[in-house]
Amino acid sequence: MAEFADLEVIIGPPVITPSPVDWAAVERAFGLRFPMDYKRLFDRYDNLEFDNFLGVFSPGPDADAMLAGIGDALEPLRVLTADSESIYLVDDYGQSSEAPRFPIFPEPGGLLHWGATQNGDSCLWLTTDTDPERWDIVVTDGGDWWHFHGTFVDFLVGVMERKIRCPIFPDDFPSIRRVDQFEVHDR
Repeated sequence: MAEFADLEVIIGPPVITPSPVDWAAVERAFGLRFPMDYKRLFDRYDNLEFDNFLGVFSPGPDADAMLAGIGDALEPLRVLTADSESIYLVDDYGQSSEAPRFPIFPEPGGLLHWGATQNGDSCLWLTTDTDPERWDIVVTDGGDWWHFHGTFVDFLVGVMERKIRCPIFPDDFPSIRRVDQFEVHDR
């Protein structure tokens, strides 16, 4: 199990002062609590991009804008799964099997967007547990879906240290342990 300090070593010290996040307002807007490691990350850092591929974006100061942005990010997944009760779930080796589709937020226990890749993959939490510290990670390219039983920090550290391989990501990711910190203007 990875610790937040492990992720900080990979990212390095903050180079940009993050926009303050009103977590109480964010959690009210979504009607759920967010994982502490996610909140801690964006209390310390602004937007992050791992190895020029995986983007993890700060919620920013406007809870309603965050809610709308996540709704927009989830809409393609709603459309893709609307007429189907099943998805193709891939295991760690890329072998696919049919499985029941995941609900999508705001459905109870639904998938909630937290990041994206340069290839258009969606990185999500599966919010089925009432304790956000126990939310799993799901990654999809819209066709295949991969389910990781672990936390946000476990996933990021594991992927960057190449201890976890998401079969939806390119085989050469990460090629280096580079993490860029950046600001988004005009939120």
